[in-house]
Amino acid sequence: MEKNVLVVVGDDDLMTGKNRTAGAQHDPTQDEDIHISVPLPECRYQVLTENKDGEPVKFATVGQTVYHQWTCEPEEEETSPFCATIHSCNVREESGKEVQLLDENGCAVDRFLLNNLEYTADLTGGQVSQVFKFADQPSLFFQCQIRLSLKEGGKCKRSSDECPAAARGKRSISQNENEVDVISQRMTVFDIDDPINPKAAKNLGSDALTGTSSGDICISPAAAGAFVALFGTTLIVSLIAVGLLCFRPQTVKFSLRD
Repeated sequence: MEKNVLVVVGDDDLMTGKNRTAGAQHDPTQDEDIHISVPLPECRYQVLTENKDGEPVKFATVGQTVYHQWTCEPEEEETSPFCATIHSCNVREESGKEVQLLDENGCAVDRFLLNNLEYTADLTGGQVSQVFKFADQPSLFFQCQIRLSLKEGGKCKRSSDECPAAARGKRSISQNENEVDVISQRMTVFDIDDPINPKAAKNLGSDALTGTSSGDICISPAAAGAFVALFGTTLIVSLIAVGLLCFRPQTVKFSLRD
């Protein structure tokens, strides 16, 4: 996707009237319009362990510290004329239930869940938070929108710069803005007292976590224990039944004849 940027080029002396001699003819329409196509940056959203240098989170425990990071990278690492504003963020679970975290201006709705974001660069923002989950729903993911707008005077001006502020109405999208949807990776969240935590899940092996091993069936330790117990019980009952059949007393029938 590309963005058309209009650049106006003109003679400052002609435009301001400097060095203009008497009787000189000046055509005010000599300004030249140049249209440049600038590719939009590629944006992504990740939830990382502890800080911006952490690894993407797949398994977590309620209360664990994570870092939400939004990044937009211009093609070929060129300097970008855009600014990124993260807004309209929600957390969702598989059945469709969702909770809003950031409003349309990029301001925090509930600071206990996610505070106002900190922008470390023109196209990068992030914030630390503690892991939470929906009741009886271990899997969740996050979805946001990123507003890409042109810099004003070489600087970024965001709607979230005024946070916290009184709630404002829904803002409209200007001609110089583009909206990008980003979705985080899916996370499985365990309760604090769950038998499986991220460390235990990691010990199960990478194949069990990612499910990339073909032909393998992954089950939980509790299910595996129940399966072993059922198998052992069935085996013992079978052995007892065979033993009773083999060692039961045999009866002899006598017939009396006259």
